[in-house]
Amino acid sequence: MPEEHTFFQRYQSPDPVALAQKIERDSAALVLAKDEEARLELISRIGSNYTNLWQEERAVPILERALALAQQLGNNRIEIVNLISLATAQQYCGNRDQAEILFQEALQKMQEYNQPSYKDVALHHLGRCLVEQGKLSEALDCFERALILRKEKGDRLFIASTQRAIDAVRAMLS
Repeated sequence: MPEEHTFFQRYQSPDPVALAQKIERDSAALVLAKDEEARLELISRIGSNYTNLWQEERAVPILERALALAQQLGNNRIEIVNLISLATAQQYCGNRDQAEILFQEALQKMQEYNQPSYKDVALHHLGRCLVEQGKLSEALDCFERALILRKEKGDRLFIASTQRAIDAVRAMLS
């Protein structure tokens, strides 16, 4: 089982400076945005990008705000995206049980709203969270389900990422 502060195959931005600049631009645009849908997109992106910069403590309240706004506006797609993003931020804050609940909620909402396009993402991220909790068999199941969906989509980078996760978990189980 991984140590408390070990993250299983956590994403590392190839250009953190550019990502920080993107947050600054989006934050400036947010101040000027009048349309609630535009504000929602910006808030969501800012929160997610803070997580990608490994600043999840800053990301959590922003993503909670984005999730609430998505629910208020009835934007099912962005609600699902924010559930996944918030779950990821909570996971990296060490709140893995809460993250697992949020990932499951995102999967349930996808089914409820008939919005399956992010299912592979949710399953892959849930799998990583489960590895960090030592739930290797459950994690492997998530990764295998995600891989099937990713192969259907044909994105080679995502396929390779999930295959690496499967290989690593199988090695841990053997």
